[in-house]
Amino acid sequence: MTLHTATQGVGEALTETLFDMQHLVFCLLVGLVLFTLRRKPRDAWYYILALFPGYALERLYPLQPFVVNVVVALTVVFALLLEWIYEKLAAYTIPILLLSGFFHGLSLSQAVSGSATPAFLAYALTATLVQALLMNGFGRLCSRIAMKSPDAFEGLDNILSAVGTGVALAYFFWAF
Repeated sequence: MTLHTATQGVGEALTETLFDMQHLVFCLLVGLVLFTLRRKPRDAWYYILALFPGYALERLYPLQPFVVNVVVALTVVFALLLEWIYEKLAAYTIPILLLSGFFHGLSLSQAVSGSATPAFLAYALTATLVQALLMNGFGRLCSRIAMKSPDAFEGLDNILSAVGTGVALAYFFWAF
């Protein structure tokens, strides 16, 4: 798909980041982990900054969509593992965020490969901003719920885990 205008880039970025379940669920899971388990919401910057090399690499040297989609689905699995067994994986949070950001950048760029540079820049900046807002907003919501009502938070946590597992399985099934 090619984009011709910056307006199309913004619209496509909103659609891709809000309705592509891999990107949406990953951002929600990371927001939950960073705000409630890790209590270091600033670590989201590792993911956000790692998007840009992914955008650039895909723009300069397109990769196979199959490989990128499988790795992006794996990032959802990594985020689920961070949530489920955080104590054992806490030391790997930043590498997981960096790797995930890079591959999400590749994946997002593939959605608009061949587009004009201004449209692509509008797309990349909008996609980055939306993901940052999703992580931050959902993370703050989870943090507040966890403080006020641990039982309600656990219910939300379980629902998100189930959705994340379903998304990862669906993408693996679809990829193969």
